Amino acid sequence: MFKKTVTALILMTAFSASAQDCTYDTVRATMNSDLFIQNDDGTVSDVRNGLLWQKCSLGQTATEAGCSGVPTTFATWQEALQAAEQFNTENNLEGAERWRLPNIKELSAIVEYACVAPSIDLTVFPDTPNGRFWTSTPKAGGLGARVIDFTDAQEVDRETLPERYIRLTRLLSE
Repeated sequence: MFKKTVTALILMTAFSASAQDCTYDTVRATMNSDLFIQNDDGTVSDVRNGLLWQKCSLGQTATEAGCSGVPTTFATWQEALQAAEQFNTENNLEGAERWRLPNIKELSAIVEYACVAPSIDLTVFPDTPNGRFWTSTPKAGGLGARVIDFTDAQEVDRETLPERYIRLTRLLSE
């Protein structure tokens, strides 16, 4: 019971609607929101990098106002990879339509280093939880994957708080 309560509190804290803190007066913006196009289907086109992103974290549903629901967490990299595969299977997606975990460089491209809690442009990716997100890039040594913590824009290797989110991406089709 105690473990479930602690886990629930951690998830509620990570997803709570805390006030994002941006310091554009002292830190130059790193994510140009003009290079992201909001599509009507719950996706965001990243014009600069040629990627299509899910507007919301996996488990949430895109709405006109943002994202609703609680994002799903994944304790292991294998679970995150399987979730992406399951998403494609459930939606009968093949070829260029298939979604995947972003690599570390791709996920880093949507980090807004001028902001914390979360470190992302919330006008482009609303309701992003404060927390860590899986990538498809393996760690050195091959045990697990590299992770970005959107609470403070840091890449982390520590295995504390194993619950991590995912935001799927794919190549932007022409």
